Amino acid sequence: MSRSSDIDLTFEYPVTVAGVLGTLAGHGWGPVEPLGVSYMLEGDDDWDWTSVEPEQAEEVVARLDAPDLSGTHVGLAIYHPQAATGGNLLFFPDRNTVAFTPAIYRREVPGAREMTDMAWYVEHLVYPLLDGGLLGYELRDMAD
Repeated sequence: MSRSSDIDLTFEYPVTVAGVLGTLAGHGWGPVEPLGVSYMLEGDDDWDWTSVEPEQAEEVVARLDAPDLSGTHVGLAIYHPQAATGGNLLFFPDRNTVAFTPAIYRREVPGAREMTDMAWYVEHLVYPLLDGGLLGYELRDMAD
């Protein structure tokens, strides 16, 4: 049995990758994860993720926010080194909607390891985004 966990975030106004990352940076999150800096650019129905060296983080974020990519999906992996967990942020074409998938060392519910500790992600990821124009969120942690 597989499982899918994600948090859909809805913002009051279109957001940028740099803006969301800047809001989360003050709460321990950053773009450097165990594989380096991982990102995705939608193109030709291709959703392949690419990893580059940590030194390229600013360049990657600038590219994801480039005007020629507006109207497409882009993604960036984020990581919280102190908590040793992270995941993927997927920015939708309208940039008012962002999805987070806890895909890097996902935090588990004690006593129910197959379930994701969504409360931890709400406290450490969702609540900080209230300062970034977050209007609402929806959580899912379901067996497929």
